[in-house]
Amino acid sequence: MARRALILETQRPAEKLDADLDQKLAAELGSIVSWALQAKHADVKRVLVSGNQTFIDAQHNVEADMDVVRQFLDNCCEPCGGNCMPKLGLLYETFKLFCADFGYAKVINIRTLLARIKQALPALHTQRRSVPGTNSTKKVNPQLFGFRIRPEVDCGPWEKRSYREGNWAALVSHKAEAPSPEEVFEHQRLTD
Repeated sequence: MARRALILETQRPAEKLDADLDQKLAAELGSIVSWALQAKHADVKRVLVSGNQTFIDAQHNVEADMDVVRQFLDNCCEPCGGNCMPKLGLLYETFKLFCADFGYAKVINIRTLLARIKQALPALHTQRRSVPGTNSTKKVNPQLFGFRIRPEVDCGPWEKRSYREGNWAALVSHKAEAPSPEEVFEHQRLTD
C-alpha cells in the first residue's frame, strides 16, 4: 500500500488559514487526483526516492494503519537502548489487551506475533547464537531488543490504558546496539 501513496507537498499560505479547507479539498478530490496523475514520471520518481522525511513518515503511518501488529507497536511501544529486551509473555498479553480494547475479535498467536514483529522491525531482533566460552553448548534463542512497552500501557487489566499513536516511525528508524549473547542468555534465563 505504501508504494502506491504519493504525498503532494504544498506551501502554506502566509495569510489566515481557511477553516473550511478540508471540505473544499474533499469537494475537489477528483480534480486533485486527476491533476496529480498528470505529473511527469521524473517528478514522481524524484519524490519517491528523495528521502524526504515528511514522505517517509507518511509512508510509515500508512503502513501502520494497515496492520494490527504495526498499530500495536505504534500505540503501545517506544524505542529505548539495546540492553532493553521486552519480556515476550508480557508483550503478548499487552497485545491481547490492545486487540480487545480496539475491537479486534481474532487475535493471532504468540509465534505469529513475534514473527510479524521481526518482519516489521528487522533491525531490532537477534539471531540464535552461541554463548562465547561455552564451546557452543549453550545457545540463546532469537531476542527482540531496543524497544519496550510504554509505561502508560503496561498496567493491570482493570486500569485504563493510555494509547498514543506516533511511535511507529521512530521504531522503524531506531538503531539500537544489539545486546551481547551473554546479556540475552541472562535475560532469557530470568524470564523463563
